[in-house]
Amino acid sequence: MAKYRGVKGSVTIGGNSVANVSAWDLTVSRPYIEGTSMGDAAKTGDLDYPGGRGNITARLDYADLAQKALIDMLVSNDDPTPLAFVGTVSSTGPKQVSCNILPTSASIGARVGNHVEVSFPFETDGAVTVSWI
Repeated sequence: MAKYRGVKGSVTIGGNSVANVSAWDLTVSRPYIEGTSMGDAAKTGDLDYPGGRGNITARLDYADLAQKALIDMLVSNDDPTPLAFVGTVSSTGPKQVSCNILPTSASIGARVGNHVEVSFPFETDGAVTVSWI
């Protein structure tokens, strides 16, 4: 399983960047499908299709159109449109991961003396592209 984590990142919805992103992470994996049968001498199996999940954390700004769209998507019964995610892994060159994502929840919380933050866990939808130029 490859783990990508970065210092910069952006999430776009309809061309609008989500404001105030403070953290993001993306875990890419290929789940193991067990194929062993009774009587086999050793474990066998295959790798499933690649996929991933991750999280985006931002300082809450409901006036930001992209953050509002993320939150509103989660309280709607409409079928969501996958959102374009681009995360930059390095500040010294275009080392990026990109994919479409579907947010699965939103957690809004605050601590004394800190900004109100919102966290968006997500699942990937389609291919994950790594650009290590």
